[in-house]
Amino acid sequence: MNTLIMTLFLLLLPSAGAIASDYSDGESIPKFDGIVCMEHPRLFLKAGEERSVAEAVESSPAVGKMHDIVMRRADAAMSEPPVTRVMEGKRLLETCRVALKRIFALSYAWRMTGNDAYARRAEEEMIAACAFSDWNPRHFLDVGEMTMALAIGYDWLYDELSPDTRAEVRSAIIGKAFDALGNKGQAWFYDAESNWNSVCNAGIVAGALAIYEDHPDMCSSIIGRSLQSNPKVLASYAPDGGYPEGYMYWGYGSAFEIMLIAAFESACGTDFGLSEYPGFLESGRFMQAMRTPSGGCYNFSDASYEAHSDPMLFWVARRTGDKSLPYTEIEYIENNPKPSFSEDRLLPFAIVCASMTELDEVVPPAWNFWFSRGVTPVFAYRSGWESRDDTYFGIKGGTPSSGHSHIDGGSFIYERKGVRWALDLGMQNYYSLEKYGLDIWDASQDGDRWKVFRYVNMAHNTVSIKDSLHKVSARAEIIDTFSMDCRKGAVVDLSELFPQFEKVVRTAVLDRNDNLHIEDVIEPGNSSRRVVWMMNTEASPEIVSENEIRLECRGRAMSVSFAASSQFEIKILSNAPVTGYDAPNKDTSRICLEMTTVPGTQAFISTDFRLE
Repeated sequence: MNTLIMTLFLLLLPSAGAIASDYSDGESIPKFDGIVCMEHPRLFLKAGEERSVAEAVESSPAVGKMHDIVMRRADAAMSEPPVTRVMEGKRLLETCRVALKRIFALSYAWRMTGNDAYARRAEEEMIAACAFSDWNPRHFLDVGEMTMALAIGYDWLYDELSPDTRAEVRSAIIGKAFDALGNKGQAWFYDAESNWNSVCNAGIVAGALAIYEDHPDMCSSIIGRSLQSNPKVLASYAPDGGYPEGYMYWGYGSAFEIMLIAAFESACGTDFGLSEYPGFLESGRFMQAMRTPSGGCYNFSDASYEAHSDPMLFWVARRTGDKSLPYTEIEYIENNPKPSFSEDRLLPFAIVCASMTELDEVVPPAWNFWFSRGVTPVFAYRSGWESRDDTYFGIKGGTPSSGHSHIDGGSFIYERKGVRWALDLGMQNYYSLEKYGLDIWDASQDGDRWKVFRYVNMAHNTVSIKDSLHKVSARAEIIDTFSMDCRKGAVVDLSELFPQFEKVVRTAVLDRNDNLHIEDVIEPGNSSRRVVWMMNTEASPEIVSENEIRLECRGRAMSVSFAASSQFEIKILSNAPVTGYDAPNKDTSRICLEMTTVPGTQAFISTDFRLE
């Protein structure tokens, strides 16, 4: 047998070991109790299942291309030196990711070919990682990814590893991962509602399942603690599947969440109900809805413009039976000579998932609208799925105080005819800011995070009071949506973001021809303030009259015309870096309107987009 023989149940018992009790604060820890099969492999791909992977590689061009990429990666690793412990600022993360990418690829290559050279090279990589003084538990993501790497290598190559190597790996997992869990200040991920919870728990659980038979009490305690912890992040997907941290971090956090669930399923025969949390499986559609026709993504929060294949959607498609979910992934992989992948070090797992999916039955999505509530409400419309010239419009609410958020309540993006007329500048590399001493995780009203140009409201497609931040503890809510052919869009209540005003509401709708109209209505009360309407664009702007700006890009032209309740001025602003640490925003600029509110009089700004 190649499974954990399960008679598993959760008992509210005291922790079986000091590791879990160190941070339990007196709470009882659920006890994972079961009988462990002594045979390997037990994670993700059991013995004999390589045949179904090989069949998918032969029958599906997309799976074949992913397989070839992993095999080339394994071949390249054969001539590379093993990893060394190199820090980048406070992180060891890049080193841990290199180790995971190599070990996973080499282990996959051995299982698919039986070539012992791949196993020997993976063993070298594992020994090198075990020799590190630590895996940097002060930044526990590093520990999570390295533990996942060692768990996969240990489990998939178990019979190929020398007894000394197996003992060394077990010792490293215990000493450099499990023992670090005793420091609550480092293992705070247990209480997190973010990707940290998913990534760290996935790595730790994979490690515990891999070495379970040698340390059953310790591993039971650790797995029990993760089962207690993990629902905290799963709650963030509710109620509709929107992921609060945005497109890029779904690709990270949810990928490891899926691996956590899959590890339980393959090793235990159950996922203990984790995949059944409201919104989790629905989040596959969220990811598909965030892909734009031009090949990018709706990159709100910390995300880059570029979209990659996210083959974890193969797993979601298999679990939900949604035959349209793999459509965008297959199309992207097959039509790109050199496709890139979100979290590509996990690509062997994606291949395994794809091999279990009926790829010959995949169909284009039949839906055009997405709306998710939750922590970060988002509305998106896409006119079609088969042309780069299709229209895309997305708008969001939410709060700057949630993880990885920017001050961007009411911000939107707009694509037509292959041009992103309204764009989000996206994230900036963390280390590029931290090396200047900035605490970019301080999101208080006066925190360092809001000293970064790309993160603040004046660099987003929204309305602001000039030279003033939105209230960062406040929240913008999407209060209405429209999904008719003649009226597509949403209403966003921005009032909480503006304590200076009584009410601020943005209505953004597309007509039957996908022309965009935005109406911002402001109840200023007794306040007279200079209000700024702002929008980033990749097009070249030109002021053609006192109320119109013309945008040109790649042979296309868009007219943006303004009207307002008071006298206004329109401008074109540079997106050049504001400080020495701000990233350049090449080939972009901002168009804006400025006006002053009149006390006691309702104000409005009306904006119309017309494709010429």
